[in-house]
Amino acid sequence: MMKKYLIIPLLLMFFANSYGQYYEDDIYLEDMQSWTSINVEANFDDFRVGLSQELRLKNNVNELKKTFTDVEVMYKLHKYVRLSANYRFSIYQEVVSHRYYGNVTFRYKLDQVRMRYRLRLMKDYRNGELPNTYLRNKLTFNYDTNKPFEPFIASEIYYHLFYRGNEFDKWRFSLGVDWNMPKRHNLRFFYLIQTEFNVANPERDFVLGVGYNYVLRK
Repeated sequence: MMKKYLIIPLLLMFFANSYGQYYEDDIYLEDMQSWTSINVEANFDDFRVGLSQELRLKNNVNELKKTFTDVEVMYKLHKYVRLSANYRFSIYQEVVSHRYYGNVTFRYKLDQVRMRYRLRLMKDYRNGELPNTYLRNKLTFNYDTNKPFEPFIASEIYYHLFYRGNEFDKWRFSLGVDWNMPKRHNLRFFYLIQTEFNVANPERDFVLGVGYNYVLRK
C-alpha cells in the first residue's frame, strides 16, 4: 500500500526539479501577495457552469495587482475526462485584458488519493498588444480524509508560445486544504509560490489565498 503513495511526492519533485535548470541562477524581485475569490457554480447532468470574481493584491498586500471576472462552461466527456471553456475579463491598475482559454482535465482516484492533470491553452489580449499565448500543465493531488478537511498539493508550469520565444517562463507550487461545509458550501485555504524565469527582472511571489465556492445545484 505504501508503495502506491510514494509515487506522489516523487512525481511532484520531478515536476518541480525538471525545470530548475532554467532559473537557478536568476536574481528575483520578491513580493508577498493575497488572492481572494468567490465562485458560484451549477451542475446540469454532464454540464457545469460557473461564475467567479477574484481580487489579487501585491506589494506586500498594499496595492491592487488585478481583479477579474471569470465565466466557465464545463462538459463531462468521460468518467475520467472533463472539457471546459472560459472567458476572463481582468482590470489592472492601468490596463484591462480579455483572456480566452480551454482546459482538458484528466481525473483518477487511487484509494484515498485523487490525481488531476489539467492541460490549458490560453490567449490573453491587453490594450491592442499582440496576445500572450500560453500552454499550461498542472498536476494536483488531493487526499480524501473522509472528513470535512481535505489537503491538496499542486505544481504548474507555463510554456510561452509563439512570438515571445517558445520557452518555459513561470512555475507555481501550492499546497492547502479544502473545507467542505454543509449545504454545498466550500472554503479553500492555500499557500502558493510563483517563480518567473527566462524573463528580464524575474519575480518570485509568495501568496496567501482563500476562496469561497457555492454550488447552486448538484
